[in-house]
Amino acid sequence: MKKIFVFLFVFMLSSCVNTYQNNLDKLLEDATEESYGKAPKDGYQVYAERGIKATLKDPDSAKFKWGKLYHCDFHSRDSFTTPILGWCTEVSYNAKNSFGGYVGYQTIELRFLNGELYSMGL
Repeated sequence: MKKIFVFLFVFMLSSCVNTYQNNLDKLLEDATEESYGKAPKDGYQVYAERGIKATLKDPDSAKFKWGKLYHCDFHSRDSFTTPILGWCTEVSYNAKNSFGGYVGYQTIELRFLNGELYSMGL
């Protein structure tokens, strides 16, 4: 029974990936610079840093490294198979844990749609 469940899960997951890629290919065929929407305004780093610090044990110890903005595609919040074109950047952060030691840099991707933060992910 477990083998059947695993097979069905893998089959469904692979079909979602194929559907996403097909939808992305169609979207990119006609993509222009305007298709990616407005880039985020200066100062988005301040708001992102505040959000990340809110999740940390010692927010005052946080250190950040920012990547450059680039065009990207990502999944819609509503559908795993619907791609969206927008802007992305990566931010790495490091902070102290409960024992007072730095835990090492963690990297997340920030995704923007029409200049506004749309989602954050690994």
